[in-house]
Amino acid sequence: MSGRMGRYVIFAAAGRKLALPLDKTAEVLEGVATHPVPAVPPLLGRALNVHGRIMPVLDLATFLRGGAIERNHTILVLNRQVADLALLVEGPVTIVSAEESARFPSEHPRFEGYLEIAGKRTGILSADRLIKEVEGIL
Repeated sequence: MSGRMGRYVIFAAAGRKLALPLDKTAEVLEGVATHPVPAVPPLLGRALNVHGRIMPVLDLATFLRGGAIERNHTILVLNRQVADLALLVEGPVTIVSAEESARFPSEHPRFEGYLEIAGKRTGILSADRLIKEVEGIL
């Protein structure tokens, strides 16, 4: 065991707790307005202005087929090295540190692993796989 700590943003979507590595996240926005975008799939049917950049917003619950997020939402803006994309998730979010020993491999195609937090497994969303899957839909 190396003793190194990883930091993760913990949030909910489609009725389940999920995690995203903190280094994949640029900002967490609460209470910001999004704007409808016509003629695109519903899961990407909103956009927002992030410091002068118009960014598509992926409704993560719709993407994961759990129904749209309508209230008490939070937006996770992905790091620009990952993609110009924001994720609409159920709020609020928390940031946790986890020992590498609390991380487990995953066979799920959307996860890069699992975290063991308070005795429960939380899927670590793979931002790279998410982007590829969204590009495949478009």
